[in-house]
Amino acid sequence: GPGFAAGAECAHPVSLTSLYATVLRAAGIDAEAPDPASPPFQEIAAMPEGTDRTAFSEYHDGGSTRGMFMVRWDRWKVVHFVGERPQLFDLATDPQERDDLALAGHNDILAEGVRRLRAICDPDAVNARAFADQKARIAELGGEAACRALGDFDFTPVKEAVG
Repeated sequence: GPGFAAGAECAHPVSLTSLYATVLRAAGIDAEAPDPASPPFQEIAAMPEGTDRTAFSEYHDGGSTRGMFMVRWDRWKVVHFVGERPQLFDLATDPQERDDLALAGHNDILAEGVRRLRAICDPDAVNARAFADQKARIAELGGEAACRALGDFDFTPVKEAVG
């Protein structure tokens, strides 16, 4: 599409938080990214090779017992489940993330990943806030029994379907 050369590839990590700014840019709408750390993909792709860039993700599911956080930079990925030790993966040699290097003498790299994560958020505080929000929402819906009576769904319902 516009702003990308045909067949071009980019090795820089990206986050879904850049999607909003990317769509605006592709649609020709001149607007600043709402978060300077989440520039549009067009800007990320234009960064020089070797640019130090961190991608971030967090996940909180209604059935999870804890939040999951992830940072990725260069060839490294740190995964942090609140209350557990972090995991470290070398995506260049282990793209399937099968070999956790956190206990294999990579202390400096692991510490760098944890530093990058904590520069973005406090996982413990974010996790506590997410569970407090879930608890409040369950109460608004009539409690846990009422929520369970709603049944299971594996999708986010469209607005018309839920009223």
